[in-house]
Amino acid sequence: MSCFHSRSWGPVLAVLLGAACARAEPGQIYWTDSTLDRITRAGLDGGVPEIVLSTGLEFPEGIVVRTDVGEIWWADGGLGAILKSDLDGTLVETVIAGVASPAGLAIDPVAGKVYWSNVAIGPIHRADLDGTNVELVVPAFGHVRNLAIDPAGGKLYFTGQDNTKLQRANLDGTNVETLATGSNPRGIALDPTAGKIYWTSDVIRRANLDGSDPEVVVATDASGLALDPDAGMLYWTRLNSPYLQRARIDGEDVEDLVVTGPAAPRALALRISGTTGAPRFESVARASTRLAAPRPNPAPGGETTLRWDSARAVTLRILDVHGRVVRSWTEPPGAGMRRWNGRGTSGIPVPGGVYLVELRSGEDRTGLKLVVVR
Repeated sequence: MSCFHSRSWGPVLAVLLGAACARAEPGQIYWTDSTLDRITRAGLDGGVPEIVLSTGLEFPEGIVVRTDVGEIWWADGGLGAILKSDLDGTLVETVIAGVASPAGLAIDPVAGKVYWSNVAIGPIHRADLDGTNVELVVPAFGHVRNLAIDPAGGKLYFTGQDNTKLQRANLDGTNVETLATGSNPRGIALDPTAGKIYWTSDVIRRANLDGSDPEVVVATDASGLALDPDAGMLYWTRLNSPYLQRARIDGEDVEDLVVTGPAAPRALALRISGTTGAPRFESVARASTRLAAPRPNPAPGGETTLRWDSARAVTLRILDVHGRVVRSWTEPPGAGMRRWNGRGTSGIPVPGGVYLVELRSGEDRTGLKLVVVR
């Protein structure tokens, strides 16, 4: 989880979760290039591109950055494999070999699963992060190119169906739904906190997570797509074009971020201002806003009682180590109590591990560590 920072007009209360985290490292953008067969990165504000990998690749497509463990993962269509390495391209390892036409790639760190698509005929498979327990999730749908996962919402999103549909299903592949139709859907980016999905379909579009209220955000021929919701920025590639571009999430201030020369960026992924070391939460709150320690803590099965007191209405959230909201409530002013059953918004039990209980009231924010034991 990244370090959190808040401001308040009142006194300052600092809460550290575990050891202090190391200095935040600059964010980066990684992208695959299946023309020159390499993986490259640059700063989120641009700068000179740096080649991360240029050997041992045959047709790299989907890419995922795992800031939590310091790894990049990618699907290589030429090698027929899912691979990973350290963030600087060292320690390359084949996770799963013998994969037919892999293209889209997504990781569910909560359940410890990697998902990939077969772009030729369309099935989606998944496996444990060590490459074992490979299983079919979604049968052949035709040309499934990109994937995105909402672990807390229990949903898998994908583009494909013969290059005409944006769809989603439960993480186990059941309950397939069509959210939108259009020509050539490719990149997907999710903002579960805001309840929004972004995707490319000749232009960049946005809708609610259920596909309702669609709108055009940027009228450009985008392909790969990535989102930094905290900074309010969209990043994308243009098919067969030597540019990485970005804009605000409202579509304003479009700019060329990186000119890649002869390269043609395909898929991209962001490393958002990662940190090293244990998580830290810097909390700022007035004396009138208090959050009591969860009891019990550690919480067997995640079942614990949360108590607070605030002169104003509050938002109470449970966040995982990646900063994702797994459960939230809005409560009225005054003293309050909420019993949490250890389940996410989707009703699925969260895995054991460290979580953050965060209380927000206006500009105030305070938080405490919660350990779930299973």
